[in-house]
Amino acid sequence: GGRPRRFTDFSCVYPFAEAAARGLPSAGGNQYEAAVCALEAAWERGYRRPAMIIYTPDYMQNWHWREGAFYYFVHSRNLPVIPPLTLPAWSAPDIRAWLDTHRPDVVLAPFSHTAELLRQLGRRVPEDLGFAALHLLRSDDHSVAGIDVRSRAQAGALIDVVIDQMNQIGRAHV
Repeated sequence: GGRPRRFTDFSCVYPFAEAAARGLPSAGGNQYEAAVCALEAAWERGYRRPAMIIYTPDYMQNWHWREGAFYYFVHSRNLPVIPPLTLPAWSAPDIRAWLDTHRPDVVLAPFSHTAELLRQLGRRVPEDLGFAALHLLRSDDHSVAGIDVRSRAQAGALIDVVIDQMNQIGRAHV
């Protein structure tokens, strides 16, 4: 018995703003905008050969928004297109070969620890190679440039959206 359950009977939220395009409520960061912001900052600092490292799990999660921003940016400025390096996991030989082949002057990657990995490959960051993290893991770490996505503030906003949904569902069933 009872009435059939509808999607609107449940509270749900997605942590990335791009989910709004898929009809899901969201209260999180915008991957596309963050990548463009990082690329603009690199441009202002004189970098003209940007490149991007993408880790497969992150790549699948953000629906290619970062990659789309990268291609938009390089094409809009007639810059050389360095193909993003997509890796399932850290691979020093693959990254070294990619860097040696394409010679970017700045690299964007999902997380701040990539700067240390580049240093382990003998690249001085930022002296030899600029770097920007698209998601700073620690906002108090000033040794790495990048986007502070304010994870705690986003988490709080996500909780607020779910609570609001629960309140609305509760009112609808009274």
